[in-house]
Amino acid sequence: MAKSTQNREATFPKDIEYLVFDRRKEEEIEFRKHYKKDINNILGHINNIRFMQTVFLLSEPETTSCVLEELSLINKGIDFISSSLILLSHGSILESLALLRLAIESSCSALLIHFDIDEREKYFSRDIKSFRSSKAITYAKQKVKYVGKLYGILSNAAVHVNIVSFCPKLSKKMEKGKVF
Repeated sequence: MAKSTQNREATFPKDIEYLVFDRRKEEEIEFRKHYKKDINNILGHINNIRFMQTVFLLSEPETTSCVLEELSLINKGIDFISSSLILLSHGSILESLALLRLAIESSCSALLIHFDIDEREKYFSRDIKSFRSSKAITYAKQKVKYVGKLYGILSNAAVHVNIVSFCPKLSKKMEKGKVF
């Protein structure tokens, strides 16, 4: 038996050891078996988007600081999506959903500062109290109707602590009180 397993056995009851360590590893292996190729394909498409964005920036003769900032926010959203996919491939589903929520918020903020002059001024003031990204979600809902619903689902599922998403799925033996 490996030394790290011996140490875990000394400090964790078997059900907790399975719940915390072994089950997560099993889920990660199973997930990768089914979706690794798909995730790699998506990451390849994301790299193509980054390339097209770079070509766009280099081809624009009068790229303003505002456009650069908007593209930076979109690029940050792309970074969040890439990171989310990598976490997902390691079985970190909840964490990957939280990053997808950040991707939406970042992209919606780019949309807001592009079209709303007052919000653009607040954003560029660099006063973190004056610009509210939650207003960007409200604005984006007017343009893309499913954004608000998706943002809400991701908020409830992965950001706001709740018993459904954040608590481990207990085995029947643990539910009957044999461990606790």
